[in-house]
Amino acid sequence: MKQFFLLLLFSLSITLWMSCEDETDPANDADTEQGTTDDDGADTDSTDGDGSDGSATDLSGTDGIDGDGDGEGDDAGTDGSTDGATDGSATDSSGTDGAGTDGSSSDSTGTDGSGDDGSTPTGDPLEGLNILFFDQEIEGIIESREVIVQAPDPILDGVQYPLVFAFHGNGGVNDPWQFQLGGMVDDQQFIGVYPQGHLNSWNLGQEASTADDVAFVDMIIDSLLAFPNIDHSKRYAIGFSNGAAMVNRLGVQTDHFNAIAPCASQLLEIETPDVSTNPISVYQVCGTMDGVIPYLGGEAVMGHVFLPAYESAELWAENATCELTAEIDFIGTDTLFRFVDCEDGHEIRYYQKEGANHGLGVGMDPDFYPRIWDFFKLH
Repeated sequence: MKQFFLLLLFSLSITLWMSCEDETDPANDADTEQGTTDDDGADTDSTDGDGSDGSATDLSGTDGIDGDGDGEGDDAGTDGSTDGATDGSATDSSGTDGAGTDGSSSDSTGTDGSGDDGSTPTGDPLEGLNILFFDQEIEGIIESREVIVQAPDPILDGVQYPLVFAFHGNGGVNDPWQFQLGGMVDDQQFIGVYPQGHLNSWNLGQEASTADDVAFVDMIIDSLLAFPNIDHSKRYAIGFSNGAAMVNRLGVQTDHFNAIAPCASQLLEIETPDVSTNPISVYQVCGTMDGVIPYLGGEAVMGHVFLPAYESAELWAENATCELTAEIDFIGTDTLFRFVDCEDGHEIRYYQKEGANHGLGVGMDPDFYPRIWDFFKLH
């Protein structure tokens, strides 16, 4: 009997020992470790961008593709341009909102405008095509006004470029100047500045616009002072038709420009140089068959009264104390009148295009604007 109980106790001990060995089997430990590795691996491969809620971060809003930064990737920056239009703030052509609602501006590179006086950011020089917007109050409403600034691309290191402003005619837009002057810009000659008239016109008293366009130009020039690659001692202005009358007004009322080129317009009878007008060089171009602004002077289509073309040039010459007997050159059928020996090296030229209408035959004369630039370079 005693032997039976000893045998039973021995068998139970063996069974308990084998059971403990199964619970500490290394294979089971390996399986548990592998399972942990699988879970960790899933986390490691996760594409969650911010680690906050498991959603993937969309980076398109950081490079200007997404105009409002909501990660949805707006088409062509339309959201940014819409925002700019609704509150009068400056907007650039990439769709990135400008920073100001008070005359600040920004360019096509997406640089935000800053400052409280219409100034553009200080720092990088202007390069390539830029679109600036300036807020101006017109009849109690804040209007956002566009200016295209066309600089060489690439620019040359250490070079300061002259500025050439260009003003379109009544009912026109500023875009064509990019093509009419762009070849010379690409040739590293100057930086072009092309403002857009409010309601497509320049306010001289009879136009649809009632904007103060002299103040608008003041604002543009003040903003451009911030850029290091502009030579502000060499500023010039071209205007065509209504735009030509505008540059005449700027020549009479301001000292912004070294020389102006009014094309297809002469001086208004009510606005001529006087003792307060700084002497300036002028390159006036008129057609003898102009049916819009009479070559011999008088009332034009819009109701303005203009001086005769020759008398207009003569008044500019008188203001610059030039010799009032013009030197005459014949260029084909055209006539160039040159008033020389003027104060401070100024010169007045009147290019009379024989038989030309209001368009002056610009499209058939590839040297039309290069001739003007050659004149500007002298002053």
